[in-house]
Amino acid sequence: MCLLLVPGLAWSSADSLRPYRALSGISVLADGGEHAMRSTTSVAIDSRGRVWIGGYRRLLRLDGMQVHSYPGQRTPQLPEGYIRSLLPLGNGDMLIGANREGVLHWELASGQLVPLTVQGGQRLTRINDLVAGRAGGAWIAAEQGLFYWPGGASRTLQPVNALAGLPSLSPRVFSVLDASDGSLWVAAHNGLYRRRPGGKALLPVRSGQPVLDRRLAEESVWVLAEDGRGRVWAGLVRSGVVVIDGDQAFAPAGLDGTQGLHQGRTIRSLLWDRQRMWLGTDGRGLLACERDCRQAAVVTVNLAAYEGQRNFHVRELARAADGRIWAASDRGVFHFDPDARGIYELDVTPPGMDPHQRFNAVRSLLHDGQQRLWLGREAGELMRWDLASGQRSIVYLPPPLDASAVNALGTDGSGKLWVAGSGVAWVDPDSLQVRPAGELGQQARSQVNHMAVGDERAWLGYHDGLVEVDAQGRILRQMLSTADTGLRTTHIVALAEQGRWLWAGTPEGLHRIDLQQWRAEPLALLANPSAEQRERVDQITGLAVDGQRLWVGTAVGVFQVDVATGAVQAVASTQGLRVHSLQVGADRRLWFSASPATIGVIDSAGQVQLYRARDGVNDGRGFHRGAVQRLPGGQLLFGTGIGVLAVDPARLPASPLPVPDLTPVITGLQIDAQRWPEGRLPQRGQGLSLQPEQQRLLVAFSALPAMEPERRQHAFMLEGHDPDWITLEPGVAPMALYGKLPPGRYTLALRVGSDETPGRHWTSRYPLEVLPAWYQRRWVHVAVIAGLILAVALLLRARDRIALRRQRQLEQLVTRRTNELQQANTQLAALAGEDALTGLYNRRRLFQHLNELIAQGQQHWRPHSLVLLDLDHFKQINDSYGHVVGDAVLRQVAARLQQALRAQDMAARYGGEELLLLLPDTTQAAALELAERLRQAIATMRVRCDPVQLSVTASFGVAQLQPGQSAEQWIERADLALYRAKRQGRNQVCADTAMG
Repeated sequence: MCLLLVPGLAWSSADSLRPYRALSGISVLADGGEHAMRSTTSVAIDSRGRVWIGGYRRLLRLDGMQVHSYPGQRTPQLPEGYIRSLLPLGNGDMLIGANREGVLHWELASGQLVPLTVQGGQRLTRINDLVAGRAGGAWIAAEQGLFYWPGGASRTLQPVNALAGLPSLSPRVFSVLDASDGSLWVAAHNGLYRRRPGGKALLPVRSGQPVLDRRLAEESVWVLAEDGRGRVWAGLVRSGVVVIDGDQAFAPAGLDGTQGLHQGRTIRSLLWDRQRMWLGTDGRGLLACERDCRQAAVVTVNLAAYEGQRNFHVRELARAADGRIWAASDRGVFHFDPDARGIYELDVTPPGMDPHQRFNAVRSLLHDGQQRLWLGREAGELMRWDLASGQRSIVYLPPPLDASAVNALGTDGSGKLWVAGSGVAWVDPDSLQVRPAGELGQQARSQVNHMAVGDERAWLGYHDGLVEVDAQGRILRQMLSTADTGLRTTHIVALAEQGRWLWAGTPEGLHRIDLQQWRAEPLALLANPSAEQRERVDQITGLAVDGQRLWVGTAVGVFQVDVATGAVQAVASTQGLRVHSLQVGADRRLWFSASPATIGVIDSAGQVQLYRARDGVNDGRGFHRGAVQRLPGGQLLFGTGIGVLAVDPARLPASPLPVPDLTPVITGLQIDAQRWPEGRLPQRGQGLSLQPEQQRLLVAFSALPAMEPERRQHAFMLEGHDPDWITLEPGVAPMALYGKLPPGRYTLALRVGSDETPGRHWTSRYPLEVLPAWYQRRWVHVAVIAGLILAVALLLRARDRIALRRQRQLEQLVTRRTNELQQANTQLAALAGEDALTGLYNRRRLFQHLNELIAQGQQHWRPHSLVLLDLDHFKQINDSYGHVVGDAVLRQVAARLQQALRAQDMAARYGGEELLLLLPDTTQAAALELAERLRQAIATMRVRCDPVQLSVTASFGVAQLQPGQSAEQWIERADLALYRAKRQGRNQVCADTAMG
């Protein structure tokens, strides 16, 4: 395997992981949501740092967490075809090359897409390339030839006739390069041409090397680029690359002819970045050439968003201001760090599999001291990886171990490899022969969560107990119940041996087991914790022994235990992190993995450094508990949902990269039904005003850096109107909405925070003035008040008694009409389909909407899901606190549901404490994710109804509409799933099994 090397680092021969490094590709718009794009054809980054993404009939722009779709409601529709090329202009505009629509100019000032026409009325199709001209304007390579756009306000493209008279199979032009020396390079259908500085004619390019010249003359050049040394790169359709250096030319090794690393596939994109040329290929993924670019290499890319196909098409590359490279591909658009430092991913693809075709979840890791790395995988797969040779072998474990992941690995004094999951077996490290682990391997038990293997004994932690065995697999002792054992629970998730002690971590706390007396003793990590603190700190996730010190990972951070004294100390800077695995490094520092996506290290003085996405720690579908291993060279490996994350302490910078500037900017503005052009959006500190007749203000905002938007918290406040910050739910696109503001002067404050920097916020402010109507001005108020005072005085003097009598009559009439109006409003709300208590829709309106959705699905089938939820033990709340409190609980839960739903979703009160969510255009998988977030949100709510404060939980059932089903059948399937959730213990989400 040949892999990209990071420049500027001196790699030693002892670095056994060097050949297996992989770039971490962070996919965006690939989660199955509203804007998901599984295949993209172009990507560009404009002068304001926004990312533009083109695909089939789609053009999107990312402003941090905001996604803008073009065309919008006020822009002309894009007809059929792909967005083939994007060119950002210096003034914030964008040129768009389409597959069938020619060239479009998106204007920042107006927010419009304007078609550019050709002199003479010629119609352009298949815009192959858009290139900025060094003297201004842009060059356009199209199927109909070469064209030039002068820029500015021009709407006309000028044909370039420099190719006229040359031998031509067709007028097609694939790429253009306006080089730094003033020469113009043109890749036409039948060859490569150059116009030298000051010249007028385009002449065929010749290097004097017959093989390369024949390729340039006879084979289409798809893309052109210039590197930092002034050399011109020509990417060919089949034969790789030709690099032209003055009057000389060469083909880099690995890209010379049809048998190179690209395997005869087209070189689709080229990007020079510092001392490296990146090459995107049509079917062979990403390649790179380093420094002098004489040798190409394959770049392995881990894409964690979803599994792809066997081919990997990289169609366009762009570099952002922060140094990250963005790629448009058939896997969607992703970005990566081209110079990963001491944290990087490894390619752990099984033999015979494509690295982009499947997930490579690693549940357990073990280095056996023989330069072999063992990886426990899903479905009973065990991989042996010889780091010296790169050879990988897969062992498919027999039943019952194939029923689950390989959760634990270990070696004993004789060299046997212990493998545990749904069972326990021994594997010969050399022959890979599998045999039962003695008496232990012949017994059927629950799943093994963790295992500690010594020279002569081993301890296995199950879901339902702890077992001690000898090296022959004979069971010596067991703890299978909590009675007379000292265990709070028999669910063992972590084990660590320390002399006469065996430490056991459980979901209900830490236990110290005396191996002589075989009895457990609970050890509290917090003195006098609250119920909420105890629940989280007792969730032990990992253990690590360092001499007389025990490190304990929990759901809320890391703790240190002095074994001699029993003293416990919390590591403050880790509090709030959910720790997954712990490992003492060669330098005696403690390394740990945690979520959200974090690698941490604690030194001897207790100082903590936390490394996150900018340092190379990407989500990767999460870390696995206990999956960590230290190599002899000092590197640390952590198992993740997509493979292995490697940490090299020797090359890791002492301090993580700082959090970038997250000051939010306004990315969209709508006043009433009028959307503002993007060129008029207020910049930081600029003000805006509302006219008296304008009633509704909608402001979209976001921080622009693309890294880890899901870890940010957004809030807004209208100073002078709102008493406090209005905090938005995580994952919700940040927007501020106001209606019918009183006249006055305000300040709209927008705020962004990150869980990486608790307590720190980035804030921007925009003055806002709401102008009064003429009748709201002060002089009008004074005149009206004076007139009213005079009129009242005259009326009181002249008709005192009549006024009093009429006042009484009027009060009676108002009271009667008010009662009548309240009754009418109640009846109107019922007729309108609203539940009076919760404000949600009622059953009548619910079934009306369900039947309409089902009727529409008979013509155009799309996935729709519903979620049925029931508040747990609601009757006890009514019985204990009264119906007033119960009603308050229903209202607050309903409000939380409405905040989390999209505009097209529907929430209804189905009956009593049962609520129903209708989610159009939503798969069951997406509905399950939403239901889980709602379950957590309800469980963390504090319902207040003076003087009572209480917590509630809810159980959820999820079902997706199936063709031919009625509304009652659909709800019945969700109700069955809800019943299963309650039967399994409540406060959980269950899905309809018919879709499984």
